[in-house]
Amino acid sequence: MEYIIFILIIISCSCGANQDNQKKSDFKSKFENANFNLSETSWIVNVSNNCIDTLKFTTIDKLLFYHCGLGVTFEGNYLIEQEFISIDILDYISQVDITKGKKTVLKLDLKYDNGSLYTKKADRKTNEFNHINHNTVFHKIDN
Repeated sequence: MEYIIFILIIISCSCGANQDNQKKSDFKSKFENANFNLSETSWIVNVSNNCIDTLKFTTIDKLLFYHCGLGVTFEGNYLIEQEFISIDILDYISQVDITKGKKTVLKLDLKYDNGSLYTKKADRKTNEFNHINHNTVFHKIDN
């Protein structure tokens, strides 16, 4: 009896893994069908009149985030995980002593849909990013 239960658990786990792989495959195919590579693309969100934040994906895992309100460009990392693009925006731990390294000041989970990137989760570590929230929409621009 224990053997049968063990077999059923293995079968149910493998079915769940197949569904996760299908979701990941569907997400990647959306990118492929959109005929673009995320590297070397730029995305904007209009914060207010004459103020536009920009996400620029520079390589397969690095990006730059221009914060128009501060006039500052932050470095960041990203990773495509299942159907989300997970982003960490980084800033120096100390503005006086940059040798102390960097920390995450904004974590985003974006979802690609219909040619735009939608914020599904925004974990803000500082108040400077309060304008980025759930369902903030980034639109692709030509470089």
